[in-house]
Parts: sequence; C-alpha cells; structure tokens
Amino acid sequence: MSITQRQIGFFQDHPVIEYQLTNSQGARVSMLNLGATLREIAVADRNGKIDNILLGYDDLQGYLDDPFYMGIVVGRFANRIANGQFRLDGNTYQLTCNQAPNHLHGGESGFHRKLWKVETLTEHQGQGLMFSTRSLDGEEGYPGNMDIRLKYLLTDDNQLRMDFQAECDQATPVSFTQHPYFNLAAGGDIGQHIVQINADAIVPTDALGIPTGELLSVKDNAFDFTVAKAVASGLDQQHPQQILAKGYDHNYAVNSSCREMQIPVAKVSEPVTGRLLEVYSNQPGVQFYSGNYLGGRFAPYSGLCLEPQAFPDAPNQANFPSAILYPGQTYQHKMLYSFSVDD
Repeated sequence: MSITQRQIGFFQDHPVIEYQLTNSQGARVSMLNLGATLREIAVADRNGKIDNILLGYDDLQGYLDDPFYMGIVVGRFANRIANGQFRLDGNTYQLTCNQAPNHLHGGESGFHRKLWKVETLTEHQGQGLMFSTRSLDGEEGYPGNMDIRLKYLLTDDNQLRMDFQAECDQATPVSFTQHPYFNLAAGGDIGQHIVQINADAIVPTDALGIPTGELLSVKDNAFDFTVAKAVASGLDQQHPQQILAKGYDHNYAVNSSCREMQIPVAKVSEPVTGRLLEVYSNQPGVQFYSGNYLGGRFAPYSGLCLEPQAFPDAPNQANFPSAILYPGQTYQHKMLYSFSVDD
C-alpha cells in the first residue's frame, strides 16, 4: 500500500495537489485537494487488466471549467432546493440560484471550489487521507459556520470507504455526496451496464427537477431496478418522468434494510469486462443519473452516477426525512464503493 502526491497547478494562487492511493492488488484511487475530487479509480477486469473507470479531465483546467460536477464532493446540499429558498426556525434563507430558478449542488462556490486540507492516514484496514475544510456563515446563503471532515480509505480488498462528518453552530440543511461518473468498461456508453437498485419508489419531480412531494412506486415501470437490468432497456420504455429528464436523473427512496450498510444500495456490472461495483450508504436516497446532459468531450450516456444523499428539496418538504443539522449534533454520512469481478 502506498500514498504519493504531485502538484498539478494552482487555484487562486494556491497549489493543487493530486494524491494517489495504491493497494497491494495494484488498484489506484486519485483525488485532488481541490473539491476533494475523485479523479481516478483504476481497478482490474476479469482478465487482470487495470483501467480507470471514472470520467475526468487530463489537466487542472478541465476541472476548473467543468460544468458537470465531475468527481466532486457536493455540499452543503446535494441536488436541488426549489427557488433557492427555505424556512428554518422562523427565518427565510435565500441561497444562490445557480440553476435558475433553483439552487443546485451547494451553489456556485460550494465544496467543489474549496481547497481542502489533507492529512495521511494509516489504519488496520488500509491507508487513506483525511480531508477537512470550513464553510463560513453566509456562504452561498447558508446559515452558520460548519466544519467538515471526509476520510477516504482504500483497502487491500478493493473497497474505497468514505466517511463524512460535520458540525455546525447554527441549524442548517446538510446533504453531502460524491459525484463520480462511472464507466466500468473504461470507454463507450453505459447502455449495457447492468444496474440493480434496492428501492421500491422514486421521488418524482417536475420539469425543473423539483420533487412533487410524493413517492412513486417503481413496480411495473421503467424505474424498476429491484431486479437487475441493462440501463438501455429501461431508457427504451420512455416513462413520462424519463421524458422530463431525458433519461434517468431521479432520487430513489432507498429501502430501509440498506441503512445499516450490510446490503448494497446499488450494484452495477459490465458484462464484457466483468467489473462489478457495489455502493453502500446510510442515507435515505440515492440519485441515479445516466449522464443524459453530458456534452463537450463527454458524450451523453458515457458515464453514470449513483449519489447517496438526502431527498432533494428536503428543507421544503415536511413529509421527507429531515436534512437539518443542529448545533451539538454530528452529521455522519458513510459511503463505500466495493469493486470486484463477476465469475
């Protein structure tokens, strides 16, 4: 197991460092101190060939110009908040509306535009990095100061463990997540990726991605991934919710059996390479995004995202699980990516 680092450029006159973890099997995980961004996850296929299975950029400028939230840590609040507004403890807060008329993924200068402090870690399960940063009162309109920590740990059995923690001095919405785009074939589109999601309902939305406040059963429709199926076969069904989003871009209400992280929230496999990804999380939702709006150097549907998180617009939806963190509490979001190959 090894940890290396190199400087790849500057952001606001501060060095941007890429860190690389490598385990005994040759699997690699690279991340940047800018945005605590996952830049590379390289794992073996069934023939032992190691390839990078994340979409990303060749240089720092690509990440600075990136409109797709490629590999970033999202915060303070993942997904959308309607009109960038919410009421909390009798006060109305106005957030940055960076996807007009709504607030998306923490705003214009969310966690993805922070240079995080980084320390190396060695634990009995593997080696890793501890990222930390502070979000100040009023940033992007959010109330209160918040201290955030994120631990990445790579194990020798090809698990990438992520542990988010945060404390605040005023009540504030909080929902962190990772936003990597996976392509287990290391090229082409993700239409033939086989997906299974442990959820019996989705959070339906309007045309702007704001929840209607209801849950929609996946039974007998295009959103049913309780039994594994190819992404393309689901896209072909053209459910009204898919037409609004040009594909999959929806939050699944994760079955409660997953919250103890003994059962995966989702599985993705790729039949040619045999690579298998299992996603574990203790959060109530997972956003499944099929890369519908990718563009430029990334073709639509060339990567998929599975983003464990709170329900979108939860601060404005009284019937959704609460996503408010209060002083004296510790926000804890645990995630795990487990990589293996099918026989």
